[in-house]
Amino acid sequence: MAIVHKVLHNKRILWQISFILLGSSWLLGPALNHLLSPRTALISEYEMPGKPFSWLFRISDILAALLLLWAVGYMVKKQQKPKNFIYSWLAAISILMLIDPIATASCVQVASKCITESTMSNYIHGVESILVAVIIFGLSAYDALHRKVLVSTYFMAFQLTFGILLITNVVSHYNYAALGQFTYQFITIIWLAWFVMSMQPQTVIRTERFQQYARLVFAVWTYLNGIFAIIISLSHIHLLGFLRNVYFANNTAWLAQYGVLVGISMLYVSRHLTRGEYRARQLVLIVLFFEVIKYSVIAPDVDLLALYAITFVTLFACRQYFMRGSVRLSRNARLQEAGILLTGVLVALGLVITVLLRDHHHAQIALHSLDHFEDFVLYHDQAPRHLVRSSLLAHTAAALLVGTVLFVLWSLFRPIKVVPETAGYAERQRARKLLEQVGQSSEDYFKVLSAGQEYFWSADRRSFIAYKVSKSVVFALADPVGPSYKKRVELLQSFTAYWHAHGYRVCFLLIPEQSLALYQASNLNTMQIGANAIVDVQAFASKTIKSKWWRWQTNRGTKAGYRYQSAQAPHPVALLQQTQRISDAWLARPAHREQGFTLGSYRPSYLQECTIHYITDQNGHMVAFANELPIFNHGIQTTVDLMRFLPDYNNAMPFLLANLIIDASQEQHFSKFDLGFVPLATMENRLATAVKFVGSKRFSSSGLAQFKNKFEPSWHNCYIAYDGDITDLASIALAMEEVIKPFDETAYS
Repeated sequence: MAIVHKVLHNKRILWQISFILLGSSWLLGPALNHLLSPRTALISEYEMPGKPFSWLFRISDILAALLLLWAVGYMVKKQQKPKNFIYSWLAAISILMLIDPIATASCVQVASKCITESTMSNYIHGVESILVAVIIFGLSAYDALHRKVLVSTYFMAFQLTFGILLITNVVSHYNYAALGQFTYQFITIIWLAWFVMSMQPQTVIRTERFQQYARLVFAVWTYLNGIFAIIISLSHIHLLGFLRNVYFANNTAWLAQYGVLVGISMLYVSRHLTRGEYRARQLVLIVLFFEVIKYSVIAPDVDLLALYAITFVTLFACRQYFMRGSVRLSRNARLQEAGILLTGVLVALGLVITVLLRDHHHAQIALHSLDHFEDFVLYHDQAPRHLVRSSLLAHTAAALLVGTVLFVLWSLFRPIKVVPETAGYAERQRARKLLEQVGQSSEDYFKVLSAGQEYFWSADRRSFIAYKVSKSVVFALADPVGPSYKKRVELLQSFTAYWHAHGYRVCFLLIPEQSLALYQASNLNTMQIGANAIVDVQAFASKTIKSKWWRWQTNRGTKAGYRYQSAQAPHPVALLQQTQRISDAWLARPAHREQGFTLGSYRPSYLQECTIHYITDQNGHMVAFANELPIFNHGIQTTVDLMRFLPDYNNAMPFLLANLIIDASQEQHFSKFDLGFVPLATMENRLATAVKFVGSKRFSSSGLAQFKNKFEPSWHNCYIAYDGDITDLASIALAMEEVIKPFDETAYS
C-alpha cells in the first residue's frame, strides 16, 4: 500500500509539472520570435502558422489538453460520487484547448504589428477563447462559493479585475497588452492544475527523507539566488557587464533597491523552506512568478526563463512538502536564523567589494558613493552627471542596510503565538465516555485527568487525541483514541497536518512498540526511550512470590506488622488526610517532585476517582499507598500511578505491590499488571549509556529497572514519535520539561 501511495503521489507531481510547462510553452514566444514586438504581440500571434517555433507552441497546447482530458477520465473512474457537471466542464475546457491550436488565428503583418483578418478560423478561435474564459470563471466561482476555497476566491477576483481592465482598454495599451495577457493566461493554467489536484483525494506521503532532500534543494537554490540577486542589483554601475539586466537594475535607484530586497528576502526565506513552511513557499513562488513574466515579456531570455519556470512549476507541484506554518523558534534558533541571513549578505558584500576594487574606475565609484552617502540618501541632492553611478550605488547600499536590519530584527523579535485554551469539564467527560467504549491502554485515564490538556477531535467527534502545547512543540499522549485502526490513522494524519500548518512540531509520548507503524505512516520519526515492565499476575502469584527474595520481603513485612488494605472510591476525609501526610513526606526527600500529563500529581480530587491500596503499621497508621487507575472498556491490564511511602518505611512498597498483584490474581479481573515506565530500560546503545551517566544524579534508571526485575516482568519497549531531525530533539526535550510540570487546577477553577 505504501508503494502504491508513493507512485500515485509522484505521478500527480509529474502531471502538474508537465501540464503547466506544456500549457504555458508560449512564454518562450518573445524570446524565440523576434519578428513580433514583445510588448504588443499576443499569444495567438506566436502560434500562427509560419511564425518561428509556432509548431512547438501548438504541439505543447495539444499535449496539455490531452493531459487535462486524461486527468478528467481518471477522476471519473476513481471517484465514488462523481460531480458530473464539474468533470463535464473540465472536459469541455480540454476539448476547447484542443481546438485552439488547430483553429489558429491569422493576421497580416504590418511592421511589428499583426493586423487580424476576418476569417472563419479567427472567428472560431475567438469564440473558443471566450468560452474557455467563461467556463473557467464559472468553475472558480462555484469552487469559491461551494467549497469556500480561498485560492479560487482570489482567482475569481483576479479574473474580474482583468475583465474590467480589458473592457476599459487598460490592458490593451501598448505597454501592457502582452504583459496583461501573458500574466492572465499563466495564472489560469496554474489555477487549472491546482483545481484538478484539489478534486482528487489526498495521498499519504511516506517518503519523509525524500521530502527533506527536496526542501533542502529548494532552500539551497533560494539561498544562492538571494546572494546572486544582491550582486546583480549593482549591474547599473556595470559591475558585472555580462550579467547586465538580469534583474530590474538599469539606471533607476528603485529598481536596484528592488533587486536588493528580493535578495534579502530569499536569504531569509531559505531557512524556512528547509522546515517545509507553506508561507515561505508562497513567498518564493511569488518571486519566481514575477521572474518568469519578466524573462518572458519584459526582458526575454530563453535560458533564464526556462530556469525560473521549471523551478516555479516544480515548487508549485511539491505543495504537500510545504504544509507547515511558520515555526515558533527558540532564542538560539532565531539567532541561528539571523546568522544565516547575515552570512549570505556578507558573502554577497565580499564578492561585490572584491569586484569594486578590481580596477580604478569601480574603486572611484565606490569612494564617491561613500563620501557623499549622506547627501545622496538622506538629503536627496541631485547628483552631478559624473556621480550618477555613485548615487545609485549609495541608494542600493542603503536599501541593503535597511533591509538587512529589518529582517534581522524580525527574525529575533517577531511575535510569539498564543497557546490554546485548556479543555473544560464537558470536554473531558465526552472523552471519558468514548474511552469507556473503545479504550485500549491501562494508562488511558491520563487522557481525561485534568492536567491542562486539550483535545483534538475528528469531524464526527468519535475519535480524539489528548495533547498539551509547550513552547513550539505539541505533546500528545499515545495512542489516538478511536473506534478502528483506520479512524486512528486518519485522525493522526489530520492532527499532524493541522499543527504543522500552525507552525508547531509534534511529539507523541510513551508509544507501545505495536503502534509504531501508526506513527511512521504519518511521517513521524520514532525513537526508543525506555520500556514498561508488565507482570503476569497469575505467574507472579503462583511462582515469583515464592522466590527467595520475595519470601524475605514478605517475612520482613509480616514481622514489622504491616497490613495490606484497599479502599474503593469515594474515600473518607480521614483516609485522604493520611495519604496527604505520606505524599508530603515523600516529596520532601531529595530528587522527589510532582509531575503531570504523563503521570498524575497528588490531588484529593484525583484520588477520589481511584482505588487506593495502602499499608498500615502495627499501630494501624498508614505508611505507604498507591492508587490504582480506573480502567476503561473492560481492559485486562491494570496499573498504579502514585507510589509513595514514609521515609522510614522504604521496605513497605515491595510488600504493598506484591499484595496488590496477588489480590488482582485472586479477583481475576486482570491478567496483567503494568509496573510503569523505566527510562532507558532495555537500551544498550552508546546514546543510552551516555544519558544514564549524565543523568545519574537526577534519576537512577538502572536501580529502578533492577527493582522491577524482581517481579520477573516482560519488558515492552516504549517510544516517542516526533517530527523534524535529530537537532530538533534538543528543543523537544526542553519543551518537555515544561509540559510535565504538575497542573495547577485552581488556576482554571
